[in-house]
Amino acid sequence: MIERLRRLLARRFVRDTMALQVGKLGATILSFISSLVVWRLLGPERYGVFGLAVSFLALWHLLDLSGLGSSTASLLGTAIGAQDADQARDLCAFHLRTLLLIDLALILLIALVGKPAAGWMHGSPQIGDLAVWLALAAAADRIYALIITALQARRSMIVVSALGMINQLVLSAAAIIAALIDPRPEALTVARLIYSVLTLGMAIGVYAAVRRRGDFVLPAIADVLRRLPSVSRPGYWRYGFANAIDKNLADVFIQIPVQIVGVVGGERAVGYLNLAMTGILNVGILTSAIFENLKAVVPQAIGRKDYAALWRGMRGALISLAVGGGVVYAALALAAPVAVPPLLGDEWIAAIPALIALTPFGVISAVAGVFGPLYRALFLMRGAIFAKLGALLIVLLPGGALLALVASTASADTATQTAAVGGALLIDCLFAVQAILTARVALPPLRRLAFSTSGDSHHVRPETSIP
Repeated sequence: MIERLRRLLARRFVRDTMALQVGKLGATILSFISSLVVWRLLGPERYGVFGLAVSFLALWHLLDLSGLGSSTASLLGTAIGAQDADQARDLCAFHLRTLLLIDLALILLIALVGKPAAGWMHGSPQIGDLAVWLALAAAADRIYALIITALQARRSMIVVSALGMINQLVLSAAAIIAALIDPRPEALTVARLIYSVLTLGMAIGVYAAVRRRGDFVLPAIADVLRRLPSVSRPGYWRYGFANAIDKNLADVFIQIPVQIVGVVGGERAVGYLNLAMTGILNVGILTSAIFENLKAVVPQAIGRKDYAALWRGMRGALISLAVGGGVVYAALALAAPVAVPPLLGDEWIAAIPALIALTPFGVISAVAGVFGPLYRALFLMRGAIFAKLGALLIVLLPGGALLALVASTASADTATQTAAVGGALLIDCLFAVQAILTARVALPPLRRLAFSTSGDSHHVRPETSIP
């Protein structure tokens, strides 16, 4: 047993995942503490206003069809695997230049068009005003994400883990201080902007200090900046566009239900749903280290044509995540009625049904999260997009209409809670249908490749390791 454990810990994937998980656990604890303080001080209605502004900004980001995040993560991992320093530098430069242009355009668009649209939708310009400032913070966050992507692609997971911990510490401190000084959504927005600027500066400094470590030297920031005016990636746009459509459709699965809940149930209902979603996402951090590691490992395995080992590892990951996710989220559903009242106060008791209703989403996300790196690396983007479109057609239109009908017929005392629970169930259904359809897209091609390259399909050993 000891020898088997030693062999397990000797695998780089396991070591990297453990390093990431330590950082994720620390970040989860910090996020949980800050969320408790913010929820208690702001209350459901004011926190709901902030949640609506965040969701409103996310809808505008759907206009970004560059697919920069997932595309660069996959292509940069391939470039590093091939030891192509020039390609890695050009990918970073192209990403950064495109990102700056898109974010500038989005900030101007939200300021000129989004603010009136928010006033029309929600009866107040407050949502639009907050969204403009949050868009500035998001621009800094996306540059920070590029630095993390480069470090992850080189598999510098200890550095990524440490940065994640410090990042969450700064965010938690900023949110708590803002809520204590002025418990309004405007103060949270200012705190988010300060946090984004501070953590971007920190990430730039760390990147400059560690970029030469390891078996691949990452491009210097100065070299990346010099390439901004002239860099060209003609093959990037088609792949990036497909990745953008895929990501934006996934965002729609959450943001459209949130906006529907805001229209039919008001800010308080959105506050309940956002608390539920935050709780689910915080618990989901327990498995997120696996997904972060897969983003680097899967493209490298496919580049090596190591399909058989990847197929064995994928099966093991799916089974483990299904069992582990089921246990974790069942425990959350049982603990919520007991933990929420003393931790958050009686005004948040009405959010408990929405939190329980959203736990299936947590399990589904834990299992289906492994498909993303796989279908991107196998260039199965068209099938993945059709899977999401199919889920939208099957669930969103009838589900949204049913949610509006049920909320409108509920009594005045239960309408807000009903809207929040309905939004949670709508999200569950969207992700469940999408996961089933995506599995049908991604797994059969990998299985065929694994069996065709294993020599003898009857001798593929049932291991559960990711290469």
